[in-house]
Amino acid sequence: MKKIITAAGEIISLADWQKRKGYSSIQLGEYFSTTENKLSGDFILHEYLFTILDLLREYVKKPIHINSAYRTELEQKELQKNNKGAVTNSPHVWGLAIDIDTISNRETARYLVILRKIAKDLNLQIRLGWKQYQNMTPAKTFIHIDVTPEMFGEGKVWEFFPNIPNVYKQSIEW
Repeated sequence: MKKIITAAGEIISLADWQKRKGYSSIQLGEYFSTTENKLSGDFILHEYLFTILDLLREYVKKPIHINSAYRTELEQKELQKNNKGAVTNSPHVWGLAIDIDTISNRETARYLVILRKIAKDLNLQIRLGWKQYQNMTPAKTFIHIDVTPEMFGEGKVWEFFPNIPNVYKQSIEW
């Protein structure tokens, strides 16, 4: 099962989405493909994530490493056992989040500036997480990107989705 959530909220097969976009059978975007480790198995992911990552890749002029993408509920529960910061209702389980590695706090800060610009240029509401990871022991440098504010909340595609915490309905950084 490889599926894409479209901007309109429909869930379609990867093959149908690739056909719509004019991509090859392995492409997920201009710079990302199903041959990448975190994208080689089954997944459901929102198309906005690949739009954002493709633009980020163009700005930074180097490969972007995805360290986490879609997670099953079982994978999320396993993560929670080993990481007290992992949440129960993760946007990763819904296909609305991706985490990317950075090599330093400086690179993280640079990427955040670019990601904010991309979101503004695309008129997208996104959530960015990085602060709590830098405060871990040992510190980790990566950025969580999710598009939950584009899907949930009043007037949004999935506005009536049950039991969504309000924090997923607004652009925030943490």
